[in-house]
Amino acid sequence: MTFAAAQDGIDASLFGAPLDLDGTLGQLELSLSSALDNMGPSVDAIRGELLGAASEIRGDADATRLSTCLNNLQLLLDLVDVVIEVVGIDREDLGSFDDALSSGLTAFERVVEKAERAEDIAMAIETHLAPALEHWPECESAIRRVADLAKAA
Repeated sequence: MTFAAAQDGIDASLFGAPLDLDGTLGQLELSLSSALDNMGPSVDAIRGELLGAASEIRGDADATRLSTCLNNLQLLLDLVDVVIEVVGIDREDLGSFDDALSSGLTAFERVVEKAERAEDIAMAIETHLAPALEHWPECESAIRRVADLAKAA
């Protein structure tokens, strides 16, 4: 069923006000585009914080910052899940981001389970987690391409 057919089949009198489905769709596209515009800087910030967390772990054996980073990363991934659901994109179409992040998280988890020194954990952050986030632009491009959204200037 096309959007126009669905719109023609809706009895607007049931809602008490004229329907503006085109306007609502435009608002949804604007919101999605704005979310994507903000996700890139968020990914960069999380990556920077992960590298800072590695330094803190290495220096003070303090993982507080790492815990915050991992929580923020989980929130970001939850948002990515919502976006890909709304857009209707398959994970396989996200480019290397999904694979790189999955591999990075798995490798990081293995190191943490066996780590005997704080240095091991710091190195795992620097070699597995932080580099995985560098693949975000490819994911963002894939989402924009499928959703037919232009990047804000």
